[in-house]
Amino acid sequence: EKETVTGVPATKEWAVKFNKSLDEQTLSEMDFVVLDADGNVVETTIQYEDAKRTVKVVPLQPYKSGQTYTLYIGKGIKDFKGLSLKKAVKMKFVVK
Repeated sequence: EKETVTGVPATKEWAVKFNKSLDEQTLSEMDFVVLDADGNVVETTIQYEDAKRTVKVVPLQPYKSGQTYTLYIGKGIKDFKGLSLKKAVKMKFVVK
């Protein structure tokens, strides 16, 4: 679990950088999930930029001011050698 990030803009696009190129076929919205404080899934879309080895997690609606959300990154993501992430990542953030 990462440290909580505060003061996040309502339209924040999270850029998740990886140290290797990913197999785009293994990328899914199920591996990049944002939940609100009540545990409801927030609709997002993901965009992969291979040149930067980065996945952007983009909210389809602005986050609500003052609310706490949690970004989860699952371990089902694989690189081209078929190696998965060692562990899932969880990070809370608070919208300004």
